[in-house]
Amino acid sequence: MSVLSDDIGSFPLPNGISRNEISLITSLPLGDFQKNLKIAEGIARKEISKESELFGRFSNVVQDAMLKKVLANVDVPTYPQFRDMIASFYNLIEKFQSDEPFVIKDEYAIIPELLVLSSDKFREKLENFGIECINLRVCVTGPVDLYLNKIGFHIDGEILANFAKSVGKFVKNAIIAQKFIKTTVIAIDEPSVGLNSNMIASDEDLINGWNIAIDAAKKNGIDTEIHLHSINKVDTVLKSNINVIDADVENLKDRYSLQKNDLERYDKFMRAGIAKSNVFDIVEDYKKIYNIDLWQTKNYAQIFEVETQKVITERLKKAYEIYGERIKYAGPTCGLGSWPTQETASKLLRYTSNAVHCAGF
Repeated sequence: MSVLSDDIGSFPLPNGISRNEISLITSLPLGDFQKNLKIAEGIARKEISKESELFGRFSNVVQDAMLKKVLANVDVPTYPQFRDMIASFYNLIEKFQSDEPFVIKDEYAIIPELLVLSSDKFREKLENFGIECINLRVCVTGPVDLYLNKIGFHIDGEILANFAKSVGKFVKNAIIAQKFIKTTVIAIDEPSVGLNSNMIASDEDLINGWNIAIDAAKKNGIDTEIHLHSINKVDTVLKSNINVIDADVENLKDRYSLQKNDLERYDKFMRAGIAKSNVFDIVEDYKKIYNIDLWQTKNYAQIFEVETQKVITERLKKAYEIYGERIKYAGPTCGLGSWPTQETASKLLRYTSNAVHCAGF
């Protein structure tokens, strides 16, 4: 089994568009619904049609960013995420609850970015580059992080299960099986698990929630992954039905407390973070070496004098020495939304995918 390159999801907006310029891309003018309603959320609410100009603008931004990932030779790119990881899911869950609290109605469990990536327009863009099919990674905020952000630290198993049912509906609706795009990985994003020392939850409730959330993916033979920022609760994750563990920490030494024999015992695999995603740390490293602040000079190409392809490759080799064939995916440690430009983020993805492909694992 060969290691496949991937990415976590978030990506910079195009040059000239800031997150504050919501009137241009990410929000609507005053209308029949609330001011500054995001286009993506408006699409999921079924208040923006596919024929509208706003939908077209949103489509272009998402599709063009996805193309940059594909052209960086990423084997399993994640749909570009420009939105808040909690609000993009919770707002819909809260607005369109079914008879059960925090359980969304099926028809509103929509990730609008996937609508525009499964369209004929995106198929044509792929064909223009001679690309017949891409494998897609979908990341959905996990039930635990949704609960912690909106309810509190003491986790009630029944309410967590309801959040998990909502996540499961997003997962089910995110499974695409078209000739030119196929969902092959579903990841649930749980950065707080293992980091939030105030969280009170039973292992049984956590495992049940995760299993509910990924059920549709498991039934469709799709790899299920959990994105973590700490491996403190990895013993609990190992007992769930999730089959790929990504402990998203930039210091790879922290990963090594996840033992290969545990992965083998539970028949799990891991995703290795081999490229630094925290651009602020990289810029600080550069400043310590050269006494130059790249945020001031804006010569962002020099980032890669520190985060080189060789450095990234060495991290993969080091990880492979420990985990071997239990590494299934490799990519940046986290999302790249904070990177200064799409071009620099694309270059990091290219370096990372090159490292994976040249290593020959």
